[in-house]
Amino acid sequence: MEWVITLNGDEIDLRELAKVWDTPELTIDKNESTYTLKGSYFASFTDQEIREKVNELLVPLNAGIILNLGAINPIKIGQIMQIKPDGTRIVLLSGYAIARTRAFACASIIKEDGTQEIHHPADSTVSLLKLAQSDPQVAKICQYINHDFDSFPILYKIYEVIKRDGFPHIQEGKPKGKYCDEGERLRITAHSPSLSGIASRHAYDAMPTEKQSKEKFISLIEAQDFIKKIVREWLETK
Repeated sequence: MEWVITLNGDEIDLRELAKVWDTPELTIDKNESTYTLKGSYFASFTDQEIREKVNELLVPLNAGIILNLGAINPIKIGQIMQIKPDGTRIVLLSGYAIARTRAFACASIIKEDGTQEIHHPADSTVSLLKLAQSDPQVAKICQYINHDFDSFPILYKIYEVIKRDGFPHIQEGKPKGKYCDEGERLRITAHSPSLSGIASRHAYDAMPTEKQSKEKFISLIEAQDFIKKIVREWLETK
């Protein structure tokens, strides 16, 4: 028996993932205009388990494409198909796709011996999956990124997890971590209901925002770029 999962998402993200997810355990293939996920990883799952297990796998995968590909839309299950030994195909779940277009480039390095080494933007999604399966803090970060990467309070929660995990560049003390000032701007913004809305960590501003220096606040784009930067650096320490 084999499980074949059709994936929905942006073409650019799926294409990049297909370049690096190519092991017997997990493979993303393109068949005409459709991308499928399959492999030995799914072999032991029952009809009742398969959807939950695929969704669990998509959490770090989607975190990876947000961090490294600037993904707009998450990868979702389009269809789950069971292929039995006699060739019978049973569709357990079917959905639809909405796609957008983006573009970026791969990095190519020419070594001294003349060989070429190509780095794909999605390379790190493979290692991120393994880390998320073995490290609870990495798994938590992936869940937060998937939950709402456009939310100041969620971005600050990601910052808190990384700080609690001991990442040195955001630790207070002497000397102070090099990213602490940016972290403080994120904290102030995330705690302000007038800036973060109803999801703010506090119900009231410490003082009216018009009386506070604008330099103390951080824009959403700045905050997202900042969190992407420290998450990448933090993951490199794992």
